[in-house]
Parts: sequence; C-alpha cells; structure tokens
Amino acid sequence: MDHYRYFVSDPANPQFQAFGAVEGEELVVDLWTESETGVRSAVLRVPDQIRKIMAHFVPRYKSVRTSWCVGENLRAFNWAIAAGATPEEAAIRNSFGHQVALAGYSRAEIRSLEGHRARYTKVVVSFRQP
Repeated sequence: MDHYRYFVSDPANPQFQAFGAVEGEELVVDLWTESETGVRSAVLRVPDQIRKIMAHFVPRYKSVRTSWCVGENLRAFNWAIAAGATPEEAAIRNSFGHQVALAGYSRAEIRSLEGHRARYTKVVVSFRQP
C-alpha cells in the first residue's frame, strides 16, 4: 500500500482482493471477497476492508464508487429490488452500502444497471454525503 492506492489480497487465495484508489474526488473501491461459486475469502471481510480503505484515503474524496457483479452485495441488492425498494434504497441495503452509510455516505446514486429488474448482473453505484 502507498499514499495513492490500497491493495491487499488473501495470501491463501490471491483471487480474493481489496483495492482502493482516488480518482478525482471519488474513492473507487473494488472488493473481490467471494467467487461466483460462493466460496469466500477466509481473511478479507467486506466491512473491515471498507473501513480500512476509507480511513486510508480520508479526507481526499467526496464520494465512494463501487460495482457489484457477483456475491452477497449483488444478491442483497436484487432481493431488496424484488421486495419493492428503489435501486437507490437497495444500494444501501447490503453490507457495502450499510458500511459507507455508517461513515456518512448514505445517498446512493446508481451509475449503471445491467440485466433485468431484481436479476441484475452488474450494478455500479456511487455513495455521497447527504
């Protein structure tokens, strides 16, 4: 890790990674803690990595952007949509959204959605302070 980027990987399974970097005034976070088959990293946990990444870059960003294409966050997003939530509400109703909301970034802005309603295959979202 250095001042400009954050990167860690699971020593037992390097496919699991956590990455963060600031682009302009936006913190971009990429977390790969679960495979498409449901296997999870024994070391990297979403809440812990989000807190570490956000703390690493404070106060150099005004929003936090991420994308989900596999795993628990995407499933929770789709479940919330199926239950009647708007995409912005659904973005807060998963582990990632909850953690950034606790840090004050509780206004979700959907950047893109791929797939069909409640069966999205990729979601790109930015979180801002209200």
